[in-house]
Amino acid sequence: MDQALRRHLLKARPLIRAGIENAESNDRSGPYALPPNKPVEGFRDVEFRLTAMQRDGVGRYKRNVELYGAALIADEMGLGKTAITVVHIQLEVNAARQRGDFPLYAVIVPKGLVSNWLKELNRSKTLRFCDFSTKRHMSVADLHTQYDVLVIPSGLLSGAYSNILEQYVYRHAVREGHKERLDNLLSRQPVPLTFEDRGHLDYVLFGCEFAEVIIDEAQSIKNGKTMLARAMRSMKAKARVAITGTPLQNVVKEFGAMLLFLNIEPFGDPATFTAAFTRKRTTGNLNPDTKQTAMHNDAILCAIRSAVTIRRTKVQLFDGESMMEIPDFKIEVCRVNLSPKNVLFQAKTRDLWDEEWLAKLEQQEQERIEDEREPESDEDILPQRDHSEVLIDILDARRNVIHEELVKADYDGLEGVDNEDGEPSAKRAKLNNKQKTALSKDMEKWTEHRRTFLAPFQADPDAWESDRTVAVVELIEKRLAHHAEEASKHPTVAAKNRHLATHKVLVFCEFLSALDLVELGLKSKGIKSMRYDGTIPPKRRDEVRRQFEEEGKDFECDDNVRPDDIKVLLITTKAGNEGINLVHACDVVLVSSHWNPAVEDQEIGRAFRKGQLGVVTVFRFYSHDSIERRMQKKQHTKRKDVARVLDDAYVLNFQKEIQFADEEQFLEMVGYKRCVAAVERGDLKV
Repeated sequence: MDQALRRHLLKARPLIRAGIENAESNDRSGPYALPPNKPVEGFRDVEFRLTAMQRDGVGRYKRNVELYGAALIADEMGLGKTAITVVHIQLEVNAARQRGDFPLYAVIVPKGLVSNWLKELNRSKTLRFCDFSTKRHMSVADLHTQYDVLVIPSGLLSGAYSNILEQYVYRHAVREGHKERLDNLLSRQPVPLTFEDRGHLDYVLFGCEFAEVIIDEAQSIKNGKTMLARAMRSMKAKARVAITGTPLQNVVKEFGAMLLFLNIEPFGDPATFTAAFTRKRTTGNLNPDTKQTAMHNDAILCAIRSAVTIRRTKVQLFDGESMMEIPDFKIEVCRVNLSPKNVLFQAKTRDLWDEEWLAKLEQQEQERIEDEREPESDEDILPQRDHSEVLIDILDARRNVIHEELVKADYDGLEGVDNEDGEPSAKRAKLNNKQKTALSKDMEKWTEHRRTFLAPFQADPDAWESDRTVAVVELIEKRLAHHAEEASKHPTVAAKNRHLATHKVLVFCEFLSALDLVELGLKSKGIKSMRYDGTIPPKRRDEVRRQFEEEGKDFECDDNVRPDDIKVLLITTKAGNEGINLVHACDVVLVSSHWNPAVEDQEIGRAFRKGQLGVVTVFRFYSHDSIERRMQKKQHTKRKDVARVLDDAYVLNFQKEIQFADEEQFLEMVGYKRCVAAVERGDLKV
């Protein structure tokens, strides 16, 4: 066992060396980069030009697929990951056709990004592609002969995989003689189920032999046990590719799920990854040697990431030039003091966010125990509640920060009801109609909750006001006035309108109900706004985006200054923090805090990306004496943890120790003893 485990872990040394080399050269074009000014056959050169960074990305992509059968495209948002991927596919298809081959590529994307991908693929004159949700009736053979790229909604894929598992379980139960009992149980479900009429359509994607399986917004498979992650791993492909601007969001084990999908040995094995990188001690009274070994372990993980990942940031230089060609975005923290009533409400969770108060309370409790004294009041007693109560209290506290009435708004789940997710097959029409009926009832229920909640606010013109909502609306009002004043300084009508069109405001919030109140506040000020959230069908969302971005508009033909056009887009985090380009906005307003800093980065990245012509300003609202204090601290901790994996500088700080370590030293750095313990527990098999 000992020798087998050692060999298993030592497989990583070449990968780690490659990662160190990549980290050293990540700021310049490498030997595999596409030559400059050379057009890609199949694309219109005038319409599709690659930057030096993107040409290098295409070369690194191909190299990684050749070396590892995998690649992780993790450039920061707005640097052109989709363009890199489309050009790679075009080049590979061109080369394959010359050999007489016809490879098939699968691109799995959130439903809301399907149209984006179809638009990018349409830049090619020769690639044959389709939205797979409209072609599910086709056979595996026909898909291979008629298309080069299938764009597949992720919900459809996970649904197909789930259906296959259900069929397997059902047939297994029938073989064991449980058919009558199982049918009886299924018939009593809210949506009665049957498996008698299953067709072949769910199996099509798992019958294809893909050249590459590519997942966009790959952070969606950070939990390797989800249906989507399992479905992705079940697809047959010569190479696996993940695309995400945030490959690690919360904890290190999320990157383990990424390596599991990419099948990178030896750490694509979850048990090996867990033992090597997530079991080490990082807090408490650690001796210097233990701390140093832990840092070496982090650096090794960073090197593994560097080996398989293409990762460039917006603020770095590439080939000595700026990546974005615009200044970095500015952040302004808008601190809002809470009303006395809201302060009292936040006190319910004070033990979760006020560390000094909690430490003092714990000390007082210890002194009372030693002196055998009773507490003088309930305020002197540490709160006692179970985990579920804590989660509810935190959610209520987060809503209360925005508006005290939001704790009564129980319709934010409306965004999760999407009865368009996946296309029904003819052979499942009866089942799907029942499902649609149930979903429709859910939609009606949530919509009624929404109407009931908003009725008092619509009746009372001042009811929307709170410390936070008033501050948000006043800020938007000031920013629009500022942009109008700046536009008035331009000499021509066309220039004025162009300035107004490219200086708009994005308003993000996790809570649909909060945006409803902000919208009412804007209306009270005569400010028009648009909505982009999960209650709007995906096709309509794309229309909203195009209208907000004013695509195709010729400002030279407009003789009238348009100060009253819509300049504000209200976006829920769930619907709008992935994939969409909104570069006509230069202000990003974050109404409330997030636990996950990567979510905020995604939101900011909607405006701060390639194509942005101005300086982006981010306005982050925050109330110190509230649960948001805990959230900001958690964000800081997560950013530090993520940086240890994603920052090339981290591995370069330890490159000599790692490169020149002997076998025993390397095994200690990589977590050999923890792996031995995992083998002894039966958690790890080699």
